[in-house]
Amino acid sequence: MNLSIEKKTVGWLGLALIILVVMAASSYQALQQFIETSRWVEHTHEVLTRINNVLSTLKDAETGQRGYLLTRLEEYLEPYQVAVARIEEHIKQLRDLTSDNPSQQRRILLLAQKVADKQDELQETIETRRGKSFEAALAIVKTNHGKKVMDEIRQIVTEMKREEYALLERRTVESRITGQHSMWFIIGGGLLSLVILALGSMRLKREFIARQLAEKGLRHGHGELEQVLASISSILIGLDGQGKVTRWNGTAASTFGLAPSEVLGKALAEVGIQWDWSQVERAIKKCLESHHPVRLDDLTYTQPSGKSGFLGLALTPLVRYEDHSSGVLVLGVDLSERKQLEAQLALAQKMESIGQMAAGIAHEINTPTQYVSDNLRFLQDGFTVIREVLDSYATLLHAVEAEAVSPELLRTVQSKMAEADVDYMTDEIPKALHQALEGAGRVATIVRAMKDFSHPGTTEKKPIDLNKAIESTMTVARNEWKYVADLVTDLDPALPPVPCLPGELNQVLLNLIINAAHAIGDVVSKDGGEKGTITLRTRANGDWVEIHVEDTGTGISEGARGKIFDPFFTTKGVGKGTGQGLAMAHDVVVNKHGGTLMFETEMGKGTTFVIRLPLSSSTAKVNG
Repeated sequence: MNLSIEKKTVGWLGLALIILVVMAASSYQALQQFIETSRWVEHTHEVLTRINNVLSTLKDAETGQRGYLLTRLEEYLEPYQVAVARIEEHIKQLRDLTSDNPSQQRRILLLAQKVADKQDELQETIETRRGKSFEAALAIVKTNHGKKVMDEIRQIVTEMKREEYALLERRTVESRITGQHSMWFIIGGGLLSLVILALGSMRLKREFIARQLAEKGLRHGHGELEQVLASISSILIGLDGQGKVTRWNGTAASTFGLAPSEVLGKALAEVGIQWDWSQVERAIKKCLESHHPVRLDDLTYTQPSGKSGFLGLALTPLVRYEDHSSGVLVLGVDLSERKQLEAQLALAQKMESIGQMAAGIAHEINTPTQYVSDNLRFLQDGFTVIREVLDSYATLLHAVEAEAVSPELLRTVQSKMAEADVDYMTDEIPKALHQALEGAGRVATIVRAMKDFSHPGTTEKKPIDLNKAIESTMTVARNEWKYVADLVTDLDPALPPVPCLPGELNQVLLNLIINAAHAIGDVVSKDGGEKGTITLRTRANGDWVEIHVEDTGTGISEGARGKIFDPFFTTKGVGKGTGQGLAMAHDVVVNKHGGTLMFETEMGKGTTFVIRLPLSSSTAKVNG
């Protein structure tokens, strides 16, 4: 009988433990969803704030302008000057916040243009008031150009707000629903656990031995939970509010080569992990202060074997309700193998591109080589003929010295000269030499371009001549575009050196040029018309450098515009595209260089891709 009671008691406690674990996991998942939806609600509020900042800053600029027009006192220009200094930063912040929203990006582009128009109008009236008279400035105001532009700005702002309020309403509903789900999971799990524990307690009261067995089963279940946490395949580290380690699972031990006994109770900064501690410390501090999850991607560290590796960490704030103390849960994944696979994929794609262009490059080299060879053969034959003429001249010279020149000898010399056609040779040999040198120079140019394009990959950025990189890539890809397009360059000669990963940036440029050639090729093959145009342009823009790749191709359809940077998405036919080119280009420019990759397109007109690269690491775009 006692044995039966033991089994039932352990069964009750085991069931309670399983339900608790399941409910805890479900609650945690629901809570994470609630945190994520809440973050998006805050993000939408921030976008609305930035939109209002743009409009209010413009109003401040108008206030300063009006004060100066009325008084001509320079101190009235202070609000105008402050607004002009801030407006561009407000628009940039708004653009960064809505980078995931194509429709808002288009409105921001138009908004920036209208703001620039408004600033020009304000500046014109101020300069007119300063240099001429109040009546002249008032005449400009009465044209109502400034009012029209301001009305257009308000219309754009209204449309942006309308979309953001729609997003806010949807995200608020999602946040409320996920919050309710979290609450019901916690309440339901708690009530169910209480019921089960209450039934178990009734059995424990009936038998002291059953209570002891229940306690033993509870300890056993706790041990299993610890084993589950210790065996999670991800790195799991628990920290208290002072940064001391409270939990250290098996994956963390194997990843860092440190046993739990070596780290528990110690500050994380003192356990000896070889990584960028300043970056981790900032992330922990931000997580504790903001009470929001923080991500660290591509964090470099040294493995126990001494090799370099990469980690992806997610830091989640924790609060212990019993004493209201705070802490951080660190979940991590070793990304080293994935990084190696990405590098291999990038190399494979580069080799694929080179392989696809091999025949074209061979053709590009063969053509100048052929006319070098033809001209050298011409020179060889010409030298033989001219040598015979020189030999006859030598014979004539000896005869002159011996005063034995005969009419027959003179006729022989004249005959050799006629056969050799010396005048023709005199004209053609320099041309042949020039063409041979020109062909050799063309081959050397192609070889240099291949060498520059095939620059070995590095993990460290180094300053490069961007114009030279573009020219090398143009040369390598020449056979791809020369039959369908004329390539026009507008490269800024004063462009400063740009810190880049040369091999990866060359691949990005190659992908964009080939895509442009294919887009134009579709138009040329369909319409049978003349060649299109590919335009490559570079410009310095403050702390950034811009590369424009413009084509006169088909343009990108409305349905494809939101997906062109997705991996494996392609608009090309079977066998012509893998869908990796633009995805790789976006990853290289945005994630590896901290820049931006955007495009403007119009169906039937063409597409322009714009690469923006920072000139310094402090300028790089922060992704979070």
